[in-house]
Amino acid sequence: MFVFHTSCGQNQTNLPKETTKTETKDIVTSPPSGERNIHTKYEYTDSMGKRLIIQNGFPKGGTHTDPNGEVYDYRVLWTRIINGTGNPLELKIDFLATQ
Repeated sequence: MFVFHTSCGQNQTNLPKETTKTETKDIVTSPPSGERNIHTKYEYTDSMGKRLIIQNGFPKGGTHTDPNGEVYDYRVLWTRIINGTGNPLELKIDFLATQ
């Protein structure tokens, strides 16, 4: 079973396209102890000092046994995107097909 959930507070297609030049990009592969569940963290800062932060968690998982005794493995992967800018963010995700 595969479950994907996403939500967005805006659904407007007529927003003006603004370009924000990325000034810096910080990559943190060992976050501070207060963020122990975060595997990688990417921070993009624009010319106004506003940040876009992308955090990826460590994979978690285990097994599940259904009522018929069939055992399944599962993995949970997560990404958090924090848009601290005043500009809307357009997100496109392209999942690979599996066989």
